[in-house]
Amino acid sequence: MRALVILCALSLPVVALPPDAAALKAQRDVKISDVNSAYVRALEKIKARAMADGDLAGAQEIEQEIDTAAAPPKPPVVARTEIGKPNPILGKWRWGPSSLIVTFAADGTAKATGYEGKWTEIQTSTVERKYTITWNDGAILDEVTITANGTQARAKNMKGVKFTSEKIPQG
Repeated sequence: MRALVILCALSLPVVALPPDAAALKAQRDVKISDVNSAYVRALEKIKARAMADGDLAGAQEIEQEIDTAAAPPKPPVVARTEIGKPNPILGKWRWGPSSLIVTFAADGTAKATGYEGKWTEIQTSTVERKYTITWNDGAILDEVTITANGTQARAKNMKGVKFTSEKIPQG
């Protein structure tokens, strides 16, 4: 079966969350992920008890709930779709004055020595791309704007300290 994809350009204003609200949402998303993981672990235990008790119908219902709860989150909605172009945050960056090497992956994760995080794109109506990066389960938060050419970033951490970062060319 073939699907027909129709792309339409609408001239609607793009409304983005203010940075403080976007940061709060990113922290919320991390907490929800943690709660869902604990919920699935608890359901697995209850399912095992149901199976041990011979309650196969109950175990099947619990399995369906586990599948629902464990489903990967929907990707963040972004203001633009650029078919065939990777998101400019993806790849390796020299991060801030310490030049820590940070890798951003397509699954929304960020990794550096001693740090693990999640990134979320913030909707904008500009050519620059904006992101919120939540590090170490919300202990650290960065707000980042990547320039239109995708090689430089301006950032501000949750203490208000501003810094710049540079994308490391693939090679």
